[in-house]
Amino acid sequence: MNGLDTELSRAVAALDGEKVDVSLQLLDALVVLSPGWAEAWSLRANAHFDAGDANAAMVDLARALADDPRHLKALADLGAMFEDAGRREEALKVYERALQIAPQWRPAREATDRVRAALAGQAL
Repeated sequence: MNGLDTELSRAVAALDGEKVDVSLQLLDALVVLSPGWAEAWSLRANAHFDAGDANAAMVDLARALADDPRHLKALADLGAMFEDAGRREEALKVYERALQIAPQWRPAREATDRVRAALAGQAL
C-alpha cells in the first residue's frame, strides 16, 4: 500500500468513526496531491454529504466521474443524491448509465425500477 492509499484508508476510518471534519481534511489533501484519483473525489463527496453539503458532494462526484466515467460507486451516489433532491429524471439517467456499464448490477437495477415507477406515479 502506498502513502496515498494509506491516507485514503485513514480518511475512510475517520468517516466511519463519524469524524467528518478529519476525513475532509485528509481528503482535501489527497485531491490536491492526486487530482486525477476518482476514488478520492468520490470519498470526499461522501464526506461532504455527511457534513450536510450536498452541493459540494455533487461537484466532487462530477469530478470523480470526469476522471473515471465508469466509477460505479460515484454513479450510484450521484443518482441517490439526485433522487433525494427530487430530481428523478436526472437520477434515472445516472442509474441507466450505471446499468450500461454493469447491466446485472442489482442496486442500479432496483434504483432504476424505483425511479421509473415514481416517475410513472407509482410506488414500489
